[in-house]
Amino acid sequence: MIGSRRSNFAAMAFAFATIHEIPHQLAKIGVTPQDVSTIVLTHMHGDHIGGPSHFEHCKIFVSRSEYELAPGKKGPGNGYFLKNWPKWFRPTLIDYEEHPEGNFKKSFPITDDGAIKVVPTPGHSIGHQSILAKDSTFTYFIAGDLTYNCATLKREIPDVVLMNKVAQQTVEKVHRYVQSTPCIYLSSHDWNAVDLLEKKEVF
Repeated sequence: MIGSRRSNFAAMAFAFATIHEIPHQLAKIGVTPQDVSTIVLTHMHGDHIGGPSHFEHCKIFVSRSEYELAPGKKGPGNGYFLKNWPKWFRPTLIDYEEHPEGNFKKSFPITDDGAIKVVPTPGHSIGHQSILAKDSTFTYFIAGDLTYNCATLKREIPDVVLMNKVAQQTVEKVHRYVQSTPCIYLSSHDWNAVDLLEKKEVF
């Protein structure tokens, strides 16, 4: 089953109208690509790696294990396509540090004050990571492709995965984290993510 999913994923082609691209989406909230200084990638699958072409001026973070697998022989079969990478693409590689965050033993700070950090959430891909953005009230848990939506996290069902056992362990860990911390849980393919964010709906 997983092999079939990989083949189907590798064969998919993504085509978007110009109005769907990042500059036009940012403009809706009064932001331009030049206003952005830092990008954090949850992972590098083909449907998540097109955007950096607009951000050559930015510092771009990705986990080391994700970046090192992608260009190898196993890359295309695992959803990585170098043709989607900008020629200048040389991201800053994350090696997680011994700084616990809740039930995560390791994390990596993106900002000096630790208000934005990443935690390793492997399973959907080998180096998948999630972004935690904290304010005085909530933690915004930006989950990438960890689960499809909040409902599947509650049922501890991973999104399409390449590492079954690891993905299940990760989803269980994240579920415990968001139950113990006031979190707004946002996943990449959840059609309700915008509403959850606007309404500040806690998991």
